[in-house]
Amino acid sequence: MYRISFENGKTYIIKDNGEIEEDENKNEENLQVIIVKTLTREKIEQYRNKGVKIFECKESQDLCLSKVLKILFGKPKSCKFT
Repeated sequence: MYRISFENGKTYIIKDNGEIEEDENKNEENLQVIIVKTLTREKIEQYRNKGVKIFECKESQDLCLSKVLKILFGKPKSCKFT
């Protein structure tokens, strides 16, 4: 299970079985991956210091989450949004 967040604060949980659900807990504690539209040196330093992995994605949130899911778990049978 991974906690993924976008720069706008929307946070999701990606489960091992391919389910993606919105996480109501908005704090950055236990955050594992941040999805950014544009990668900058400042963002790299900021999130590296927190131990958070950074993923650059300019597409829609659903497509970005699907891409992260594929990277984290390989090719799932399906992607389920709950």
